[in-house]
Amino acid sequence: MKITDTRWKGAEMDIPDVMSFSSEDQEFTFTSYRNEDTVSVYTSDSTMITKLLKVVSHDKVTVLSVSNTGFITSIKCTLAKKQLSLRKKL
Repeated sequence: MKITDTRWKGAEMDIPDVMSFSSEDQEFTFTSYRNEDTVSVYTSDSTMITKLLKVVSHDKVTVLSVSNTGFITSIKCTLAKKQLSLRKKL
């Protein structure tokens, strides 16, 4: 799925539809301090990249790496703690 989005600062970026890292190498981490209202997120997981690009304001996203074919392969972003939900697996 290629989606051109002109909201990216000075460049057109594509939402990835292929994995550039093997499944074992893809990761998703989040960091926050107790007294902060925000969460810092890093991911190289293509599924999480797609989800985050759909829900996080683009001015809070930094693209860290792009594949040779032009697809985003890792990002970091900031979101409100209210947007983070942890649930017990059913």
